[in-house]
Amino acid sequence: MKHYFLFLFYIPFFLTSCGSKNNEKKEEYSKKYECDNIDDCLSKYKFDGARAYLGLENPEADDNYEKKDNYKNLEKKIVIAEAEYWSGQNEFDKALSIIDASNLSEDFKRPLKLSLYDKAVIFNCEKQDWNKALSWALKAPIDREMSGWATSKEEESAQAVLKDKIDYLKNNSK
Repeated sequence: MKHYFLFLFYIPFFLTSCGSKNNEKKEEYSKKYECDNIDDCLSKYKFDGARAYLGLENPEADDNYEKKDNYKNLEKKIVIAEAEYWSGQNEFDKALSIIDASNLSEDFKRPLKLSLYDKAVIFNCEKQDWNKALSWALKAPIDREMSGWATSKEEESAQAVLKDKIDYLKNNSK
């Protein structure tokens, strides 16, 4: 019984020390990345900082589904922000690698990729770099529409839609 009371006595100290380590990491990240949390890091385009703060979440530590959902939502937020940033800088390969490297489901990645392919095709068509535009169109799937839904009609596929867009822009750019 005496050990039980000692155990109960030390629990608050243990919990405080765990929280203390998290606070120490947050202070370290704040100095290192010059941002205070995930949203602050994203607003400053400090994606490594946002990922570092995400690492403090650790949803695997327990079976709390709400924490796991929150973690996934934060991860999605970071991937979307970084992919949009790089595509806005016309760094489409980098944006694609960010999406591909994420641990998110293919159902989540697919619409991001399709949107990226579309932006890359339009950008390269505006530069009249038809071969590069075509190479991006060919990355799009044959079995998916631009919305991401499955299709068995090849003419409705994302790839076909992007190729048609290239042809239209090419023919009307003269």
